[in-house]
Amino acid sequence: APAAVVETKLWPRGLALAEVLWSGPGGDFETFYQHVKAYQLPRLTALGIQAGPAFPPGWTELGNPPQAADIVLSVPHSEVTSSVPHYKHHHKEFACDGHPDTFFWTNRSLLAGDFIALHFSTPLCDCTLIQVKTGRFDRDFMRSGVVEVKLQGQAEYEVRGQLVHGCAGVPIGAGVPVEGVRVRCTQEQSEWCILKTLAVETTSQRVSEYRGPMLLLRDSPLPVEGHAWASFSTYLMHHVSHVVDGCADTVCWSDRCVVAGDNVTLLLADPAPSVATVRAVTGTAGAEGGAGDMLQQGVLQVSGDGEEWHTVCAFSHGQAEGPVPDSISLKGVRVRVTGAQDQWLKVRSIQLVPKPARA
Repeated sequence: APAAVVETKLWPRGLALAEVLWSGPGGDFETFYQHVKAYQLPRLTALGIQAGPAFPPGWTELGNPPQAADIVLSVPHSEVTSSVPHYKHHHKEFACDGHPDTFFWTNRSLLAGDFIALHFSTPLCDCTLIQVKTGRFDRDFMRSGVVEVKLQGQAEYEVRGQLVHGCAGVPIGAGVPVEGVRVRCTQEQSEWCILKTLAVETTSQRVSEYRGPMLLLRDSPLPVEGHAWASFSTYLMHHVSHVVDGCADTVCWSDRCVVAGDNVTLLLADPAPSVATVRAVTGTAGAEGGAGDMLQQGVLQVSGDGEEWHTVCAFSHGQAEGPVPDSISLKGVRVRVTGAQDQWLKVRSIQLVPKPARA
């Protein structure tokens, strides 16, 4: 992990360990904590050390666990329900708060029919994607489950997708009024279940996006203005902007296994009529990609208006390069997953290859 991430895990835990080793167990926590806030944390900051939070998200400054009523959901005016009680302070609302470090943890193993649902007081008409992520540290996944949607005016939920390796990304057509989404277990399992994410992406709020200059033109330092986004949230600092930064050593890295429909999309601010081919590289091994976390099943697509997409080629060994049709003045490029895979995904770069200059 990057040094900055390691520091946030090491501190202030190191201060607590030092206190116990110096004073012995059973000390006065409140006195210790007030001392850490007043003296130790400012000292770490002055030394350039990035200390993490003293308590997990939602906890009070005195170390009291969060209450469900105090958890702010990522979708305003919504409500979470579940057929399974929560374990300790891991409330069901934590699955829908948008925070990467919180989660809903059931207090028993799952039965067929168990569920967690997110209801909207006003139907969402700009919903484009539902994301689900279960499990933590390679355990407590929902082993068999479906993602369901309740549309406005319907009495029952309808199945829109299945969980693969505990995760799902389910596209929803824009303009469809959604009253609720539900994750339902379809087969009894012996494990408890951790639901890290039940998130709804809308046209106004992408999960991971970037706006600004993009280094897309092969062998050219000239930036192109545009907009990039991914259908998945990204792991640590591996943001979608790394696809367009022109650096071979950075990647956009999904924080889950990808499923059919997942994509990384670029839209140019101004159409580019002089592009001959487009190229995309995925995986871990340098500028040429390949090896781990490469795209196993997918296509490279282009668009002249950002709405209608044309497939130019399929991915092979994590790479794809195809011609832009003469009828298209390039407006968008998209890497689209066509089949679920048991690996996360690293997208290293998307490049535009200009047409040769006329003599």
